[in-house]
Amino acid sequence: MDNPPSLRQLEYLVALDAHGHFAEAARACGVGTPAFSSGLAELEERLGVRVAERDRRHVTMTPIGRRLAAQAQRVLTEATAFVALARQDSRPMAGAWRLGSIPTIAPFLMPKLLPAMRERFPELDLRLSEDKTPELLVQLEIGHLDLLLIAFPYEVPGCDTDRLFHDSYRFACSPRCALAKSARIGPKDIASQPLMLLEASNCLHHHALPVLETAAAAPQTTFAGTSLQTLAAMVAVDMGSTLLPTLAIEGGLLQSADVVTRPLDYEGGRRTLGLCWRRGHARAAEFREFGAAIRAWASAARIGEPLALPAARAAKRAGVRASKRD
Repeated sequence: MDNPPSLRQLEYLVALDAHGHFAEAARACGVGTPAFSSGLAELEERLGVRVAERDRRHVTMTPIGRRLAAQAQRVLTEATAFVALARQDSRPMAGAWRLGSIPTIAPFLMPKLLPAMRERFPELDLRLSEDKTPELLVQLEIGHLDLLLIAFPYEVPGCDTDRLFHDSYRFACSPRCALAKSARIGPKDIASQPLMLLEASNCLHHHALPVLETAAAAPQTTFAGTSLQTLAAMVAVDMGSTLLPTLAIEGGLLQSADVVTRPLDYEGGRRTLGLCWRRGHARAAEFREFGAAIRAWASAARIGEPLALPAARAAKRAGVRASKRD
């Protein structure tokens, strides 16, 4: 082709296919809608085909548009790997990494983790983005992010992962709640309380924990919260009880809230934090080295529970934390 499309135009095409909406795709690419539309129109002119049918409200990818978007994704992935390979050979554990994380992890872990990792890898420039898991995976797929730190279990097709540590959940209630003085909280206790969880689309409810799936079916459960901060504030004013990750609690979530927390008295009350990147990424070995550094740091800082920690020891450790905090 005498005048091939630019990688930027291919990014536009992949983003439009992923989002199905011009404004959202433009936002994902970090440009305004007019510039995005202009770039896509130029791409169509160069290719001589229509990649999408659109009106003021709807965007529908044409059959050839979907096929081209899939091919464009492969081209972008290879282009990213091409650059990463050169950087890896010249300066391992250096340069800019675009790291994505979720709102139930980022504000509580990153203020501690990022300075430690920058001290460990001084030539590494970690640039953080925060969003929900599905949106982060789209950004990872189209090459706008290099690495994710998310909660598992979660389906991540086409990706490799490195599990880091467990993060247990705790029951949170007002000091005036009947369960506030209980040593441990079981399923029947939770079922007896008005329970507030994050909205059903949040990975904490929908993917991460069987205990939340069970609790969500309870008649008294309401899905009102859009953030852990909202849930904590509602608990503090006696609107109900909830389940909160220990990472968030120890990260200062309840610092100014009148809330009591108690350990759970059954298995399954935890999530697993881990890294995720595109399969075949040229810097995969460096990502695993980064993961090993996080595990060592978390163990030394007593953050989370090691992956091999037996259940009985984990419960004992959670109880020790509770006695220190409550």
